[in-house]
Amino acid sequence: MSEVERTTRESIARHGWHVIKVPDDAEGPGFAYNIGFHMTFDHPEVIVFGLDLDIMHRMINNLGFELRAGARFGPGDRCSEVLETCEVAFQAVARRHYDEYFGFGIRIQGEAFEAIQMCWPDARGRFPWESGFSSAGGIELPRLDVD
Repeated sequence: MSEVERTTRESIARHGWHVIKVPDDAEGPGFAYNIGFHMTFDHPEVIVFGLDLDIMHRMINNLGFELRAGARFGPGDRCSEVLETCEVAFQAVARRHYDEYFGFGIRIQGEAFEAIQMCWPDARGRFPWESGFSSAGGIELPRLDVD
């Protein structure tokens, strides 16, 4: 077992989840996702794109605290407890995206989990699937609900 895998498993055992942060590159924006919501809360794992890595880490942690308190989220749901300034919304993640975005999570827990994408609105409160959405800095956000 690698050091990273050991640390991840210890984090899940201690906190209930672990957050993986992936910086932006030539292929797309940075993103963060968790491993452990499925194992700990029988809840979909979560991925978020296009913000500062530390902000996305805090967003996932805040969502984890909500789950620990008994909240549940799925496609179409919204939550105002993750970011101080606005609501986030959730969309399903199509399975064809799992290998590309949840590779290490699959290594830790296998493929038998659901995932949802946590989306943030633009300055006018529109989400990526709504007409006129304009992400910060013109970042093209992946739509993982699309097969």
